[in-house]
Amino acid sequence: MEPGEVLGGRYRLVNRLGRGGMGEVWSAADQDLDRTVAIKIVLAELDGAPGLIARLRQEARVAAGLQHPGITVVHDIGEHRAGQHGYPFFVMELLDGTDFRTLLADRPNGLPVERATGLVAQVADALDYAHRKGVVHRDVKPANLMELAEGGVKICDFGICRYADATTQLTATGGTLGTPAYMAPEQYEGKQVDARADLYSLGCTLHALLTGQPPFTGSPATLMHQHLTAAPPRLSALRPDAPPELERVLTQLLAKDPRDRPATASDVAAALRGLAPVPHRPVDPAPGSPLISDSLTPAAGKPDQRPPATLTQERPQTEPTVVPTMGGGTPPTTQPPRPPHPITRRRVLIGTAATAVAAVGGGGLVLASLLRDQGQPHKPKNSEEATGPSGPIVLTGHTGLVFAVAAGQLNGRTIAVSGGEDHTVRVWDLAAGKPVGAPLTGHTRAVRAVAIGQLNGRTIAVSGGEDHTVRVWDLAAGKPVGAPLTGHTDFVRGVAIGQLDDRTIAVSGSDDHTVRIWDLAAGKQIKSLTGHTGAVSGVAIGRLDDRTIAVSGSNDNTVRIWDLAAGRQLKSLTGHTYAVSAVAIGQLSNRTVAVSGGYDDTLRVWDLAAGRQIGVSLTALNHTIDAVAIGQVDGKTVAVSNGDDHTVRVWDLVAWDQLKAPITTEPTYADPVAYPDPVAIGQLNGATIAVSADNEGAVQVWDLATGEPATFAPR
Repeated sequence: MEPGEVLGGRYRLVNRLGRGGMGEVWSAADQDLDRTVAIKIVLAELDGAPGLIARLRQEARVAAGLQHPGITVVHDIGEHRAGQHGYPFFVMELLDGTDFRTLLADRPNGLPVERATGLVAQVADALDYAHRKGVVHRDVKPANLMELAEGGVKICDFGICRYADATTQLTATGGTLGTPAYMAPEQYEGKQVDARADLYSLGCTLHALLTGQPPFTGSPATLMHQHLTAAPPRLSALRPDAPPELERVLTQLLAKDPRDRPATASDVAAALRGLAPVPHRPVDPAPGSPLISDSLTPAAGKPDQRPPATLTQERPQTEPTVVPTMGGGTPPTTQPPRPPHPITRRRVLIGTAATAVAAVGGGGLVLASLLRDQGQPHKPKNSEEATGPSGPIVLTGHTGLVFAVAAGQLNGRTIAVSGGEDHTVRVWDLAAGKPVGAPLTGHTRAVRAVAIGQLNGRTIAVSGGEDHTVRVWDLAAGKPVGAPLTGHTDFVRGVAIGQLDDRTIAVSGSDDHTVRIWDLAAGKQIKSLTGHTGAVSGVAIGRLDDRTIAVSGSNDNTVRIWDLAAGRQLKSLTGHTYAVSAVAIGQLSNRTVAVSGGYDDTLRVWDLAAGRQIGVSLTALNHTIDAVAIGQVDGKTVAVSNGDDHTVRVWDLVAWDQLKAPITTEPTYADPVAYPDPVAIGQLNGATIAVSADNEGAVQVWDLATGEPATFAPR
């Protein structure tokens, strides 16, 4: 989307406030009512999923019926038509404030007790209203709660489900929609949920506001085990200044059995407001900010000076009637400045939950090996540092999100190529930890796909973008090769390089439903392959029975095999239940296989000669796959995936299980679904590496044998 576009003949887009892998949030001018609104538009193609579109609209209508000062107002819903595609959009009030996730990043040891309880009491008021209207949120967490600049609190995104959540987790029986660090036990068990699930999540949020992190942290599997079986940590041990009454409230909110939780959110609000005043305890100020006393914090207000309320639990003889359930997402608000982006201990540990809301505390590890704002090794400060860079390899320079990465060789050096939201393609010397030349410019919109290959003895990159073009770059010379390749009529989301007879070719996949073959030396299209009925998100090139083939994955839920010389489809592989986002080709036990990942949270392996799936579908909770690659680690054939839970996972394709613990790629304040998660495999200093990107445009490198960040070689 671009500024000035008008949606529904009424809403003129002004500024893009946020962008994720599935959609965008904009401020917009309502030309009918002369007001400023927020618009969330789902840009993933949903033409092939009418049931999902209907579900999104139904939930928006339910949300629009919630009229409470503590709940974000939904004004309108519509569908924006662009060519063949229709994109749902939701019009909401534009909020000015700070989400609780950012409050936590600024106060890593927790908020003052009175402020935390005051904020949560206001959230409980709004939840009580929604629950009495028969609506359950099911994704209460700091990222969905906002403290307004003028005072007060808002719950964001009642009913405006993220596409990935909607496609992978909304089920007829209630499903498991939620965020792992804040999910109630019954959500993990796949049971039908009621308002008491929101109270459990509210308890996790209260714990995070008081201590800096939710009650449980770890990998998704660890989180599930802890939420189901482990007792939460004692608040008195973490916050000695907290009154005993507050610990009792928190303990009841975090009860495993829903019947042991408070009966209503109203009871929770009353109990929190009834707490005795708390003696002041100094807490860490926000970076660069003076410490503000509790009494000067307007959003929380002063607690009522009355005896503590007694929480009651009602134990019904039968389970309560299940009410409609709504999902959550990223707040559609003017974005506050992003928190500082240090390389913290949480970013380099394996198995840390990417969705846990915790910021850098006393255990944070500050690594001075890189200047994050320039993408250059830091300047030596002493003779020891002057020997060369050290520590994890993290490369910065992109001014927006990184959508695609590739790894390869250039003049004997291991390089990565990245494409980003800033319209640039960038080349990185991984061993040196610095850019190779200047950014490659020419795309007029975001770069969505990159690949590395050879053309007439030159190392090249091919890129595809939202400007509908495919471009070729001479990496040594740092300049384009020929004119842009045109023909696609929509976003280009996948590219691959290979050989067809004596020609170097590229294959591209696009939202226009086509796969196209390009002669790179001639700079022209060879063939447009049709058959997909949805956007093509990923492509790969390989050899099968002496034929050059391509494999493509699409939003039509299929993986397709193409004979590139004949220009025809060989096979359509079915099994994925939602969109296929990524594909790769490799060898497994003398068989040519494809690996695919999708929004059904599964990674699947296909025998291309037999045209069927082999082994089991590999899956992990909330690991909605954005990118896949195939290679060797410790002599084993593995697939590597990166997903919406911001973990890189290594899958043993013989044992059909994860080979290593998940590698967490994001800071803990990252939203689970808000950012792209690319991945590529390469070799560096004799080790197999994965290249990924975080939510602030940094390119990361991981040693897949150890699961740790790859580091600069000693000099």
